[in-house]
Amino acid sequence: MLRIATAADFCGTRWQVNAVMIPTPGGRAYLMPVARVMQLYRQHCGTHAAAVSRAPEGLDVAASIRGETLFLHVANTHRAQSSRTQLQVDNRRIMRGRVWEIVDDPAVEVSQLNCDQVMKTCEKPLPHDGVWEFPAASVSAVELQLEPSLNG
Repeated sequence: MLRIATAADFCGTRWQVNAVMIPTPGGRAYLMPVARVMQLYRQHCGTHAAAVSRAPEGLDVAASIRGETLFLHVANTHRAQSSRTQLQVDNRRIMRGRVWEIVDDPAVEVSQLNCDQVMKTCEKPLPHDGVWEFPAASVSAVELQLEPSLNG
């Protein structure tokens, strides 16, 4: 299971401690799983933290907001079980949404031989009813466009 313990972006030649792998001698550099998740989340991030009042068991969710866009960073910590939920925002209506997810076999290893084929990000529209199934052992970035607030 992927666990992110640091946001450091450093490189080297040993997979145990790296976000970026630089194979030697003269190999092509590639991102390790933690760095791929960091990259996904960095591309979908608000300017202010937002509270997450509840989440299904097994989903680790962090939220931020920028203007009328709410961003969710979601990790399904269940290795073999997806989690279906309806996304809701207290006192706000979701106008539309998009989900970017990384889903792969939990046992896949990233190496210079397969780095272009595994842990790819896939973009999908959020259904109008807000129901989404987060696949087992996946990470997702969710962008929700909210109806403008009456408070300005």
